[in-house]
Amino acid sequence: MMRCRETVAECHQPMEFVIMEHTKELLSVPLASLVPSRFNVRRHSVGQVEELAALIEAQGLLHNLVVTEQEVGRGKSRKMKFAVAAGERRRRAMLLLQQRGRLPKEHEVLCELVPPERALEVSLAENSGREAMHPADEFEAFKALIDEGKGVEDVAARFGVSVLTVQRRLKLSALSPKLLALYREDGINLDQLMALTLSDDHAVQERTGSTRSPGTRRRPRCGAG
Repeated sequence: MMRCRETVAECHQPMEFVIMEHTKELLSVPLASLVPSRFNVRRHSVGQVEELAALIEAQGLLHNLVVTEQEVGRGKSRKMKFAVAAGERRRRAMLLLQQRGRLPKEHEVLCELVPPERALEVSLAENSGREAMHPADEFEAFKALIDEGKGVEDVAARFGVSVLTVQRRLKLSALSPKLLALYREDGINLDQLMALTLSDDHAVQERTGSTRSPGTRRRPRCGAG
């Protein structure tokens, strides 16, 4: 039995058999050795992957992936791959960056190895325990970045959104604090909030907002990144 001490690339020996015991230590796995897992419970759109790719390019990979060992091929062509139980969107985003020449071909990814019997529960735990960022938090975060001196185009590029999206978020962040607090409590929805940006006067915004329809208080949630 062999164990990887530093990188998985150093352990690509003939398949007699490479078996790794589960530890809490992270492995450095070549991106090319990562494959989708049948245990991953999430499904992602192309747009979500594009947005995350921009974030990873700007900020780096902030969270490691969780993987299980998986043999592919038959006979002498058998190879050990690593199926991504948690972090498939990150894997796809890094592949996209690699295809665009933004990551080297030999790029390696920090991963935690878990046994197959834990893969499904790990995937469920990662996604069930995650609370989506409130849209108002995003408004305020974009404003803080602009206040620090970053340009609208820079913020858009770093977070994988359009310049228009950043501009709209900035208008929303400039609304009356009372209205933003009301929005956080589901007392007003995003469409109503956007309509109130037509005025820059907080008093006017608050008077107009007080006439909102009680029957339209639900707001959409932003997905987590």
